[in-house]
Amino acid sequence: MLAGENLTSIDVAATVLTAQVDSVDEWLTSIDKESNLNPPAATSYENTADWWKEFWAQSAVIVASNSTNDDGYVISAQAAYQRFLDACDGRGKYPIKFNGQLFTLDDGTNGPDYRDWGGGFWWQNTRQPY
Repeated sequence: MLAGENLTSIDVAATVLTAQVDSVDEWLTSIDKESNLNPPAATSYENTADWWKEFWAQSAVIVASNSTNDDGYVISAQAAYQRFLDACDGRGKYPIKFNGQLFTLDDGTNGPDYRDWGGGFWWQNTRQPY
């Protein structure tokens, strides 16, 4: 950018690498490879928008209702919310976490990621979210 020019947009990408390697050069080579795997932001946005459009077009639970206060509306909204959480959680390298999934609440003492039990993946419980 030249002095005096107005900035109208910015495209920022962050690549994180937590690999244990033997040298700084090996780490730099690895992070360069990782960062080159990511598409430009505009392409990534389009891919993500297309994925969600396909996801929501697959199915829906709609219970007839006359207002936002009746049970039908609440059931439909909660089903959509659960599908959203499952979609956010179920696309990664690991299965959906069974006791709180991706998003948990901050209890005011231990932070939002704390769980009273089940810190690790207990594989027998993985079937519950699916």
